[in-house]
Amino acid sequence: MRLTAKERILVHLLDARSVEAAAEAPRGTAQEGISEAVGVGLRHLAQSIRPLMRDGLVRERRAHVRGIRQRRKTYELTTAGRIEAIRVRDRALVETVRVQDPEGIRETTVGDALKAAGKGATVLGIFRSVRIAGVVDLPSLVPPPPSSFVEMLSEAPTVEMFVGRQEELSAVTRADGPRMFIVSGVAGIGKTWFAARACQQLHGTKNLFWHRVQPWDSARSILGHLGRFLAALGKPGLQSVLERGDVVLGAKALAGDLPGSNALFVFDDVHQGGPEIPSVFRLFLDSLERAPDSRALVLTRHAPAFYDRRDVRLAGLVGELELPELTLEDVAELASRAQLTEDAWTFIRRRGGHPLLLQFLQKTHRSAFDPVVAQEDFDRFLSEQVYSKLSKDARRAMKLASSFRVAIPAEALVEDLEVSHDAVLELTDWFLLRKVGGNRYDVHDSVRDFFERMLTTAERRDACRIVSGCLSRLATQAFADGSFLACIDYASNAIALAEPTEHKGGLLETLGDAYAELGDLPASTTAHRQAIGFADRAETVARLHRKMAFEFVTRGNLSSAKAAIEDGFRSLGTLPSEESGWLELTRARAVRIEGKLEATYDHGTAALQIFQRYGELRGQARTLVELAQVEAAQDRSGAAEKYLQQALQIVRSFRDPFPLARVLESLAFVVGFGQGDAEQASAYYAEIDALSAKTGNPAIREFTLGGRAYFDLLIRTDFQAAEQGFEEATEFFRRRYGVRGVLNSRGGIAVLRFYQGRFDEARTIIEKVVAEQRHLGHAADAIEFIGYLAEISLLAGDVPAFREVVERYREPDLVSAAEVEPAVPTMYRAVVALLDGDAPSARKLLDEAGHQVRMPEAIHYHRVASVLLLIMGDEAAGEKHRLLSRDLAASHSRRTFLATTEERANRMREVILTARSQRNAS
Repeated sequence: MRLTAKERILVHLLDARSVEAAAEAPRGTAQEGISEAVGVGLRHLAQSIRPLMRDGLVRERRAHVRGIRQRRKTYELTTAGRIEAIRVRDRALVETVRVQDPEGIRETTVGDALKAAGKGATVLGIFRSVRIAGVVDLPSLVPPPPSSFVEMLSEAPTVEMFVGRQEELSAVTRADGPRMFIVSGVAGIGKTWFAARACQQLHGTKNLFWHRVQPWDSARSILGHLGRFLAALGKPGLQSVLERGDVVLGAKALAGDLPGSNALFVFDDVHQGGPEIPSVFRLFLDSLERAPDSRALVLTRHAPAFYDRRDVRLAGLVGELELPELTLEDVAELASRAQLTEDAWTFIRRRGGHPLLLQFLQKTHRSAFDPVVAQEDFDRFLSEQVYSKLSKDARRAMKLASSFRVAIPAEALVEDLEVSHDAVLELTDWFLLRKVGGNRYDVHDSVRDFFERMLTTAERRDACRIVSGCLSRLATQAFADGSFLACIDYASNAIALAEPTEHKGGLLETLGDAYAELGDLPASTTAHRQAIGFADRAETVARLHRKMAFEFVTRGNLSSAKAAIEDGFRSLGTLPSEESGWLELTRARAVRIEGKLEATYDHGTAALQIFQRYGELRGQARTLVELAQVEAAQDRSGAAEKYLQQALQIVRSFRDPFPLARVLESLAFVVGFGQGDAEQASAYYAEIDALSAKTGNPAIREFTLGGRAYFDLLIRTDFQAAEQGFEEATEFFRRRYGVRGVLNSRGGIAVLRFYQGRFDEARTIIEKVVAEQRHLGHAADAIEFIGYLAEISLLAGDVPAFREVVERYREPDLVSAAEVEPAVPTMYRAVVALLDGDAPSARKLLDEAGHQVRMPEAIHYHRVASVLLLIMGDEAAGEKHRLLSRDLAASHSRRTFLATTEERANRMREVILTARSQRNAS
């Protein structure tokens, strides 16, 4: 039975019928949905619908359609139409069709096929399968149910017809055997289809990853795609270290994240990769060795260079599958489905089972067929048997599509390239466009190469202009959506099209911005420097220099940052521009890292004035936070809060929740630690928690864990909550390979043990943390913990250990780190001087430290000064400092400090007096 277009429309509307009073109509009742379902182009759809309306079988109305903003014409069956549709469907249900399932191929009725396929299968879906493949593949009739597994398959083709390869499929989908399979074969042999079938079979049992390697892919971009996938599995380590720009640590993160991922990784077109690709696949293979539940398929036209025979024969890590042509039995099955002519069948027996060619034969077998043409020249076959039969619109569409190296979103195909739905249907019927995940289309390499050769010079120029404009829009949109890897693909594809000069600079800037977001400093600066060569405006040049400077500041490369900032100002000259505000802000951040707070304030103030003049809200918010940090560092918490409240008012209007969370965290710190307002600080933390829950993004809360744990420890005196917070923070950073965060969190545990009086535990932790921090070059982090180590040694009565700790402050890396906060080392040198019996030097050093000290160190300084002055006999000054210490602690709500300060001051006095006595006796 063959259903007419009108009959197919009736059956489709019967399946897609909607409640008449519904607020929104299903997409299947709109023209686009009907066109796709019944296989009639939009241009010709009206010719079939009008007679149905005239006969009173279908009625038209305008309604809101799900997923479409504007109201559209929709269609539904009348009562008479429903009766007629049921009659047509009943006739179709008793028709006999050939079906395929895991048990093999058999004949059955359409009705039984629907029952076997289950909910979601349709009569039209069965007839479409018969028309395309000759056999109904029952599993493919019903979309797979939502999987609890992670599947990133947007570049994988949708498999509707598959024969053969059962032995190879069994090898790559079973639980044992090699961890990686190299699937090789000539173009069009079916490598991609084979891998897609493997994914289809493993759906619901494994996490699935697919990446098509592009010529512009680098080791970082491949790792970036893997990091995104693993982060979705709850393994954020690789993604986090790449965002920090630490590629070396990326190798360790990959090896740590892969075990337990239970995934199939597919890498398509690996032969297209550049010189960096073999190294990243070697790294991936080594990591797979420790991931027994995962497998990888590497699809390539020739054997890659990242493995050797030892991996195949000795280690058993690699399996090699060279896909042959289909067997005669498989070809016979395809031929029987398509009912090929004898000439075509004779050609197949001579030529062999090349899948891509067989697909085209299914479309050409009903017309005059010359097997000699096909056998001699594949291009000639495409030209005479395929290209010549395409409509003018379809030819134009394919010439444009051949310029894409990435999958083409359906909406871009229709809207940007102005390709009609009719042309899309025609090209998918001819297998020239193949549907991949995410409602996108792809073109096979062999087909792309053919259509590229068909372009004239004028057509090529127009295609480059049109396609690059589309890709540029897609890159911009991907960046705005935070899809930085997709942005890199779109921008790189556009740049490769020899984009006109006036646009190439913008594309290179977008590319550099995306690389910067992914932490790839070399690629980012390279793209930005190339963009400068195309820039024709002073502001553009300044902006590119500023972006490079920001990345340098982030990584602590201050000399390169300052040079880039100066280049930016030089390019602007006297030109008034908001870009000068961004340059001033970047300069403020650079000098703050150097500890130059006054210069930071000056440059920040200049930046804020410029941003306010131009109404640049993002710049104002960031600058206000920068100025607040300067005020907080100088114990001016009131001024800091004022700046942060202004920033808060601005960021509440932003769509991105992270700026709001960061301002709230800064406010919690300022009012909690700076002003001792525990209630208000708790309210800010509660708002962060609510924001995290509302957005479903736990990272919004997780990055505040360390600061919150110190708040619980020092302000709320809640040791249990503090310990839990430090443990959570340690785990958060550990999973992201954030070594610095892990060490600071472990140091927080040591501070907790210090206040619990568990000095030995605290000392052991601090010694390990400080050693690792200094080894990594984080001396500034180590300084604070060394201060605790000095006090622990003194309170334990271990004067030699105390002297040794104080002497560390003279070591080169700590000397420079201590310059930012010199009061604590100077204060402890005063203690050493008094232990040595040199009271005048001790007094001098105390005075020096007093001029240097700021909060929160001032609380500890005044307590130590009180002890030393009382020992030296200056009771009035000693009492003054004691009261100052208590008053500062009370006004800043340092409850934990207040609870132990008298006991520890007495113990410190006792140890110093005992040591002096012993020294005098000797």
